[in-house]
Amino acid sequence: YCNIDSIDNIIKKCLKKNWSIDRLGKPVLAILRLGIWEINKQIHFTGKSIHKYIELTKEFNHHQEVAFVNGLLDKVSNDMSLRNSCIK
Repeated sequence: YCNIDSIDNIIKKCLKKNWSIDRLGKPVLAILRLGIWEINKQIHFTGKSIHKYIELTKEFNHHQEVAFVNGLLDKVSNDMSLRNSCIK
């Protein structure tokens, strides 16, 4: 499955040009890493799967971070080039 460097590269590809991965809070980064790992592990990753990461984000973060996590995981789950960029 994906290693952490591959997952971080996927996150970096999804960030706006003026953002770096270092700007992400540790809880958000951990949730994204876990979500992307699961996306790449499963053939049929669903919105229901993303929902659990949204709920987890709500426990630790503000509304803006919830929308960010939702958008990034949705983008990765729907973009096969991002999903396939993990080293397996």
